[in-house]
Amino acid sequence: MTEFKYNTTLNGGAITVYIKIDKDFDEDGESIHTSLDYVDYYGTDVTELLSKEQLTALEMEAEAAMSDYSFEQRNV
Repeated sequence: MTEFKYNTTLNGGAITVYIKIDKDFDEDGESIHTSLDYVDYYGTDVTELLSKEQLTALEMEAEAAMSDYSFEQRNV
């Protein structure tokens, strides 16, 4: 398992969103599965304090940034 860190802001505060990346290999090749691991605010896990809507939005934002980052790395 690896992770992707995405820095952003929420309600004016700097946070880091951690996305867990799991890779599976089978006869069809590689499959990548991602999920929100946790949200960090200055060393404190604040995931439980956020609403489902906030977590979904942060996960989508982080996954979009991860996709952009991966695309850039493949095309360097």
